[in-house]
Amino acid sequence: MEETLFVFILAALIFVGAVILKTRLRSAPKKDFFGIVIKVFDGDTVLVQSGFAQAKVRLAGEDAPEHDQRSGPESQRFLMNLILGKRVFVKVIDTDGYGRTVGLVYFGKDYRRDASFEVISAGWAWAYWQYLHKLPFGYKKRYAAAHYSAKNAKIGLWRDSEVELQEAEQEPPKTLFQLVGEDFIRVVDQVRKAGECLSKKTKPGWARALVNLNNSYEE
Repeated sequence: MEETLFVFILAALIFVGAVILKTRLRSAPKKDFFGIVIKVFDGDTVLVQSGFAQAKVRLAGEDAPEHDQRSGPESQRFLMNLILGKRVFVKVIDTDGYGRTVGLVYFGKDYRRDASFEVISAGWAWAYWQYLHKLPFGYKKRYAAAHYSAKNAKIGLWRDSEVELQEAEQEPPKTLFQLVGEDFIRVVDQVRKAGECLSKKTKPGWARALVNLNNSYEE
């Protein structure tokens, strides 16, 4: 009887532990964390082991081809050579629609090397334009410069002529002002509306100038 009870309690504890562990594995971390990259899915997504938990991490600021797309295997191989099996620091930025952690992945001495930046610089990923505004100050300009530098040098996936069509799907910004984030664009829009309102009523020179300035941004 005691042996049966012991087996029952042990099975119950194992079950509860498995449920807790499964929940931890599925929940995207809310805070920054350290871990080891144990799998690379493609050029922008990895699996990081952190203690007993695992986190699927989408590298912030870059967008690489899927594994079954053109240049996808090469992009994956580059990221594998870069960080697979290495200890990394993940600075959590967001959680995407698939429940993955979106973060900046740092590695190397003192964790100073930025995986997203290195993949973009090597030409194996595009800058992920519509999400650059979520990155820390200065990263948007840095990633954009790396993107165009690789493109002009025709390295990595840029050696493939079909890449131009894929890049068009990423909707790169038309002007430098679109790199500074949605908040600034909204502010400019409010200024434009205020300028139009004032120019209709009083038509001061500075109000007309605001309207003209915003129009120059949109051209």
